[in-house]
Amino acid sequence: MSLTEHQHAISALLQQEIVITSALLKILQQEQETLLGNNALVIEQTLAHKQQPIADLEKISTQREAHLRTNDYPANHAGMQRYIHDHDPLGHLGLEALWQQLSTLGMQCLQQNQVNGSIITAKRLSTQVALNILRGAGPENLASYTPAGQPQAKLDSHSLGQA
Repeated sequence: MSLTEHQHAISALLQQEIVITSALLKILQQEQETLLGNNALVIEQTLAHKQQPIADLEKISTQREAHLRTNDYPANHAGMQRYIHDHDPLGHLGLEALWQQLSTLGMQCLQQNQVNGSIITAKRLSTQVALNILRGAGPENLASYTPAGQPQAKLDSHSLGQA
């Protein structure tokens, strides 16, 4: 494969990754809505929809990394940056713009996934508190939470002195 063919192949792979990452971001946003809606069936369906785009992204990124290695570049972010700098310095192929768009979408997916994880954690903790109450735990046995929503160990109260 010639260098030009490699450049066009990487461009096509980046474009495919952008399309799939955009679709994944929409799924993650839908997941947030379903998590807030408390419909277990819809939540399961949304979770199932994430699997294929993730598998597709893994396959395409493996192909992109193989193209980088074939051209003696590391198969990582720095290698992609160097490849773009060396093979499309004037931006005629638009590799820098594609890479930036993909990086931005990837960051948005990561942030959305963290939001969804926070919602799941908060719901799990809320469910645990409700179960503790149903089991007859008194307020002194219920967990308190940090500002991040994580359970905090219950500290025993001690008298600091006597009057």
